[in-house]
Amino acid sequence: MKRKSLQLSTSLLLTGAVWPVVAASSVSESFDRLDANADGYISVSEAGNHSGLLDKFSAIDTDADGQISKGEWSEAHERGR
Repeated sequence: MKRKSLQLSTSLLLTGAVWPVVAASSVSESFDRLDANADGYISVSEAGNHSGLLDKFSAIDTDADGQISKGEWSEAHERGR
């Protein structure tokens, strides 16, 4: 059940649909799931494994350092990206 919920949360985040409905813990969980090497960032290669995220990568990576931090991920959630 947790995996299905996490998949749904990730899908919602990646499509930009229903952002406000996703709980903060789900945002953190989805970030952790996407951060495959657990270095605290989502890299371009990690993003490339998930349809839709690569297209939005530069909009989420607000400091343009080539990676998405948990803070950027959370801010994108708040903005509805």
